[in-house]
Amino acid sequence: MVPLVITAHILADPIAMAEPMLRQRASMVVRKTIFDGVAYARDHCPVASGDLKGSIHEFFEDDLNGGWGTDIEYAPHVNYGTVNMAARPFMTDSVEFVFPSFKLAMQELAK
Repeated sequence: MVPLVITAHILADPIAMAEPMLRQRASMVVRKTIFDGVAYARDHCPVASGDLKGSIHEFFEDDLNGGWGTDIEYAPHVNYGTVNMAARPFMTDSVEFVFPSFKLAMQELAK
């Protein structure tokens, strides 16, 4: 099985050493970004129902690191396409969709 996992990681070290309130706010940004990414990927999955759409899930390594993805073996073929099938980038599009708001929110925290 070839997993297709898109992750949203931030550098935890500087935030881990920062004040607790900043870490808590950064954690909320990470969690919102991940849940928004899952929702977008599910909403834009090229099938109306089924294994692929149902397999899209979030995961958390800790309060500042996590991501979303699917472990369905044909997911990379759907997302990136094949010689015989055009790409339907539901996962990569989800990253492109959430990144601007993630970046802006993290920039606001840094002020």
